[in-house]
Amino acid sequence: MTQRQTGGPAGPRSWAAAILAATGIVILAGVQPTILPVAASSSANSALPMVGTGDPRGSAAARVPECTTSVLHASIGATQGGAGSVFTTLVLRNVGHAACFTQGYPGVSLVDRMGHQIGRSATRTRATANRIVLRPGQAASTTIHTLNPGVGTTKCLAPSVALLVYPPDQRTSLLVKARLSECLGVLEMRPLVAGTAGM
Repeated sequence: MTQRQTGGPAGPRSWAAAILAATGIVILAGVQPTILPVAASSSANSALPMVGTGDPRGSAAARVPECTTSVLHASIGATQGGAGSVFTTLVLRNVGHAACFTQGYPGVSLVDRMGHQIGRSATRTRATANRIVLRPGQAASTTIHTLNPGVGTTKCLAPSVALLVYPPDQRTSLLVKARLSECLGVLEMRPLVAGTAGM
């Protein structure tokens, strides 16, 4: 379940209160995103690629608007672990009625049951950030890298109850239930890719 909030950078004075109905927890807000170039599509659930002038779809694709928070739904996809690391997929799906594009990195931070940010916002792994066009129902995703508490380290912050997510270029956030821990300062993510695989 996700819930939208509005706000700017994280801070006690900028938190707007909201109730995460599934858990009865109070979650507030704060964090910021960014953007950065043409993702190929190979499945029905992946995004429509931005195509060249030789393709008749090219001009139409170039005119689609950027995806706003109001037409996106955030969810947690597959989670994989290995060698003390945890890789969690964050999925942003177009639930609107028209195509839109997204590009770059969402702003992501961990929050506790009172809505306070835990540790720092996720850092960005350097990689090419492609422009992704999402038709209604299609998704883009990213992979969040954390460490597994108790496997190789016990130096971890308290686990989260949710992720606060700002889609690229947006100042309105989404909340999605997730239990992740920042250990040894590791909280990293990749740029968005087409589909739900996260990488």
